[in-house]
Amino acid sequence: LQQEMRLLLVGRPLPSRQCRWLHWSQPQSYEELWKAVSSFEMQKVIANVAEKTPNRITPRALMYGGRPGDPEYMITSANYLLHTLPVRLSQRIRQFQELPFLVGCNPHIMRVHWLYIRSFQIISNFRRTVNNQDEINFTAMLQNRLDDHRGVLTSLAKGFTECKNYISSDTMQTFLDHILSSRLGIRMLCEHHIAMHENKRGYIGIINLHLSPRDLIHRCADFARFAVM
Repeated sequence: LQQEMRLLLVGRPLPSRQCRWLHWSQPQSYEELWKAVSSFEMQKVIANVAEKTPNRITPRALMYGGRPGDPEYMITSANYLLHTLPVRLSQRIRQFQELPFLVGCNPHIMRVHWLYIRSFQIISNFRRTVNNQDEINFTAMLQNRLDDHRGVLTSLAKGFTECKNYISSDTMQTFLDHILSSRLGIRMLCEHHIAMHENKRGYIGIINLHLSPRDLIHRCADFARFAVM
């Protein structure tokens, strides 16, 4: 199973030197935000990476690829994420670029667009993980990226509420479906890697080995019943 993960790591999608021109600092004005998301050179790099196909990982590899805290597995997992995350992020960035002009100019939506660009840039610039310290540094960086994106859903909700007159409901729904499903997949991969540092009883990473789908459905039904009362 570790070999299955290694086979996913066929080359890096983006040499770090190609991203050194990007600005990592937080934009302090709308003008700086606009400049950060509209850089022509940045768009060329992102477009090239977005053409790649992200490597898939099976639930079996997640569950049985290695033991929590195993150094060899953690390094392999980090390098898999270094390969696949820039591709996944670049494809979401391309979706922001394809939004109607007035919608893409909304400050809430543009800030989320910039967050994806910033995460793409930082992860693409992170060197390949070769030892335990590299992996620890990578995991800390990954946690910071997750923290940065915590307010994404709220920002998107505000932005599309303000722009509802400038985009069709079908286009908006398609965009949100792709963004939210991809966001869920990215966060799952990142949180699983982070959780593999903990040897939590009954869990492998974020996977609960004793999860009962029946009990989960009942809890969701009870919650829905309570919510509509």
